[in-house]
Amino acid sequence: MRIAVTGGAGYIGSVVSEVLIGEGHEVLMVDDLSTGHLDAVSEQARIVPLDIGNRQEVTAALLAFGTEAVIHMAASFLVGESVAEPAKYYATNVYFNAAGATERNGERHDPETHLNPLVLHTAARRRRHVTVFGDDYPTDDGTCVRDYVHVEDIARAHVLALATLEPATASVYNLGCGGRGFSVREVINAASAVTGRSIPVQIAARRPGDPAVLIASAELARRRLGWEPHHRALEAIVSSAWAWMVRHGWSEAA
Repeated sequence: MRIAVTGGAGYIGSVVSEVLIGEGHEVLMVDDLSTGHLDAVSEQARIVPLDIGNRQEVTAALLAFGTEAVIHMAASFLVGESVAEPAKYYATNVYFNAAGATERNGERHDPETHLNPLVLHTAARRRRHVTVFGDDYPTDDGTCVRDYVHVEDIARAHVLALATLEPATASVYNLGCGGRGFSVREVINAASAVTGRSIPVQIAARRPGDPAVLIASAELARRRLGWEPHHRALEAIVSSAWAWMVRHGWSEAA
């Protein structure tokens, strides 16, 4: 198929594009490169540097490519900003926590606000400490709990969903590892175990917009798409991200 991936030069979009190309699909990346990276664009993909809000030019690009499907991965990712500007996030975002990396593509944002890379940057001594926003939540260890899904598993789910598309039909699937999720402290401990390094922590006040627990049921995706996450263990997810950092020289300061 000819598939357009919005945000194709970003973290999740680049991995989705990578998996699609591996499955034999043709890929057009639509990305304004405001937070994406040109070096994440595969040589086998095409890219048009457009803001997805530019309806006329995006439509023309999709028609010229002969687009048969669109995978929307263009989104904003700052929790504080999402509270201050909710309309911006409602317009572009679809939520659970992506984590991990492939050999080629990993997570890198500027500014970086996501827990997994922040923890690993601290292990690599690129940061002095990890800030934990609140340790008094009603959870087992007092820190927030989230449902982390490996980015490659997210990409595979979208490839499976493509095969189910029919005209005038729509389905909504949550993607998550399910279960009880993982707390902020568990992520920090997993990163320490994977890297073999101590990770300094600083406790700060709760952050607006953070619920205590946020996990997903992926039962519908399992039942209808036959999707199962391949990367379930937290340490395996963190390990893949660390391996990517080491491979690309992000841990040189350690």
